[in-house]
Amino acid sequence: MIGPQLDGAIVRTIDRLCEDILWPNRNVDEAFRITNVLMEDGETISGLILDRTDSSLEIVDQAGKSQRVARGEIEQEKVSKLSLMPGNFEELINDVELASLIGYMKSQQPANKP
Repeated sequence: MIGPQLDGAIVRTIDRLCEDILWPNRNVDEAFRITNVLMEDGETISGLILDRTDSSLEIVDQAGKSQRVARGEIEQEKVSKLSLMPGNFEELINDVELASLIGYMKSQQPANKP
């Protein structure tokens, strides 16, 4: 999973949903901040950390591609304040599409959890 659960969307205000969609870097939950990993060979891998063990990290990028890297090959690891969600939806979505998206999100009923 590389994105937030949408269960809480129904209780968020429309203003907050617009901010989360159009300007995702304004208020990023720590769980969804990008981690930049500089490898010893100079390669940089960016994404969300899915799994961390003593010997490796599993990182998933914006496209959903998962990659496991050996901890011993990592030169530096830095957590960014940016979201993995693309920050250009303001340029890609028009007002009608945004209104439709928010209307859909607000109309969904929370899943019944056992």
